[in-house]
Amino acid sequence: LSDVSDSDTDTREQRASLEQTINQYKTSINTLAETGSPYSEALREQNLALAQLQQQDTDHESAISTLETAMHIDRVNHGLFTIRQIELVNLLLISHAALGHHDEVADYHEYLFYIQRKSFTPDDPRLLAATETWADWNVSSYLKDGPTSQFANPATFSSSITNTNSSNYVAVQNPITGVVMMVPRNNMNNFLNPNGANTNAAITDLSLRSSPFAVNADTMIDERLKRAEKMYEELLEDDTAQHDLQRQLALQYKLANIAFAKKLFMDDLTRSTQPGSMNYNRVMAPKPTSALVSRAYIDNKEALESLIMKLEEEPGVDPRVIANAYLNLGDWHLGFDRLRRASDAYKAAWELIQPVSSGSETMPVNPLLNPRIIQPVPAFAIHPYSRAFMGIPNDEQLDYRGYIDISLTLDKNGAVKRENIRATSPGTSQTLRSALLDYLRDNRMRPIIRNGETVTVEDLNLRFYYSY
Repeated sequence: LSDVSDSDTDTREQRASLEQTINQYKTSINTLAETGSPYSEALREQNLALAQLQQQDTDHESAISTLETAMHIDRVNHGLFTIRQIELVNLLLISHAALGHHDEVADYHEYLFYIQRKSFTPDDPRLLAATETWADWNVSSYLKDGPTSQFANPATFSSSITNTNSSNYVAVQNPITGVVMMVPRNNMNNFLNPNGANTNAAITDLSLRSSPFAVNADTMIDERLKRAEKMYEELLEDDTAQHDLQRQLALQYKLANIAFAKKLFMDDLTRSTQPGSMNYNRVMAPKPTSALVSRAYIDNKEALESLIMKLEEEPGVDPRVIANAYLNLGDWHLGFDRLRRASDAYKAAWELIQPVSSGSETMPVNPLLNPRIIQPVPAFAIHPYSRAFMGIPNDEQLDYRGYIDISLTLDKNGAVKRENIRATSPGTSQTLRSALLDYLRDNRMRPIIRNGETVTVEDLNLRFYYSY
């Protein structure tokens, strides 16, 4: 009897076949290089095919070298910025990402956009798509890798959406002007005065003495977010978007997602306190209010409200589309703690798609109002642990490794309370349990809506599946 299964045999045969094919391509490439031009089209295509096989064999180091050879041929024959490189750059991105080469991935994403901007006219749909893709990547990169600052040591300042640590700076608000500045923690001695007079005059004097070390809040925002924000704004101004309300709404949600990311970043900074310092940056003092966050909230609120008005004026728009826009507006208010405004927006959504009675039958509650799972707000934003955050398509099947059963209370303002783990699948680690509980405690969720009002629901029993 053999101790080798049929599947193992098939795998070995496939592996041997792949290696044989790779060797055949290498031989063919060597022959072409010896007998013909080193920049022939045939040699380029052979290198491309070989690189794809090397990637299939997970030999990404070799694939990178092979793809660079193909790119060199393209540049010699068609110019430095030929669009023929696009396919090759996309393959290079796959291999560099697989090897964890973050700097190379960033460089090639930027180079990919540069090629397309050099090659396509401003109104070319391909350039519009490339611009959005480049903007999307910048946002995704920020959310996954965390903010970096030219004023901080990246090794200590680097963080992510799921694990912020911006303790290098302390947020300080001038009591007279209301301006929030970021003071490096190692320069906070100018603020330390536990025995001094706790007056506005004293505090203002300290603010002035620390101003040479301070950094404006806007300056702290990561360049990737600034870059993406500018590109989304340009796309909104394009004629294609101006004649398509759904397109405008989608882009505005992406802009709002950036604004919400800024808020989370500033929230993290303003939570940073300095023990023994005076007044507004003490542990128990009110949190400083950033003009940057207020401006982000207002600008996007007004834009979302304007788009809802346009949807309501547009003939033939499905009420569910308008209702979903109101729900997202409610989420926006809730995410910035504007509770009354959030409640009003949720009620407007309910009025559009509330259950309708017809004789003895009633339409079921619309899943938009009461989904089967709790949804962090804003729903359109990219949240940690989500498919959007991980780049996983919504329809892709996942092989889940386990689950965690939780009972909780969801109050009318979207706060999770009395969360309790009831059961888990075998092998669920304490790290996973803690990560889920922290996530639920730190985020507002879209509240349950009944009869047009947000309500508190107790003893919600939910199962969270996880995969990694």
